[in-house]
Amino acid sequence: MSNIRVRQIKEDEVTWLSACYEKMGFKKSEFLNEFIVVAEFNNQECGLGCLVKLDKENWELGGIFVDDQYRGMGIARAIVSSPKEVFDKHVWCNINAGYTKKVLLLSKHMS
Repeated sequence: MSNIRVRQIKEDEVTWLSACYEKMGFKKSEFLNEFIVVAEFNNQECGLGCLVKLDKENWELGGIFVDDQYRGMGIARAIVSSPKEVFDKHVWCNINAGYTKKVLLLSKHMS
């Protein structure tokens, strides 16, 4: 996992972000209303995670994407664990949201 780096995405990377969203069938990004991180493996973009702002105090885990060739390497775990805001929201969903089943991190397999 030492070759995985997670950082907040920059506004000039929105083209790559939009291509990932389109590939996965995600709703188009509203960059200014989201907290988005990009994961890199050996300096290559390989995944992203997103929190969507619902109101002044609440955020929703909007989605996680990991490129097929990087699956099984701990990329999604790194995204959820860092930054702290994403990890805290995932934990909150499983403890405090009152769901009858655990909130899971899912991926959509593209054929």
